[in-house]
Amino acid sequence: MEYFSEKGIYEKVDFDIRQKYYQDRYQKGTLRRVVAQEHTGILDTELREKIEDDFKTASHQDDPNILTCTSTLEMGIDIGAISSTLLCSILPTTSNYLQRIGRAGRSTGTALIISAVLWHL
Repeated sequence: MEYFSEKGIYEKVDFDIRQKYYQDRYQKGTLRRVVAQEHTGILDTELREKIEDDFKTASHQDDPNILTCTSTLEMGIDIGAISSTLLCSILPTTSNYLQRIGRAGRSTGTALIISAVLWHL
């Protein structure tokens, strides 16, 4: 229930389906906050591997659930259940592109792939 007013007198009204959905999610504690980490070659190997492990296991609420990466995550690292990939450029060949987006969807067979292309004139 919530309170609503159109003419200055508040009345109790029922939540609509969407509001009820989010109310239930908040009350159950099933929402998870975004925890992002950077994964680049600039990082010390030990730190980079810790970030990978924390992302894979997600055993704590403060473990990363989003990684921003350079090509350091492109080859040879089995990261597990990645559900989506966002590329900020298009790679020069089809094989490069497929290699990079191939990180996502390995465990389920499906993934959301978004490629953002910016043109500079």
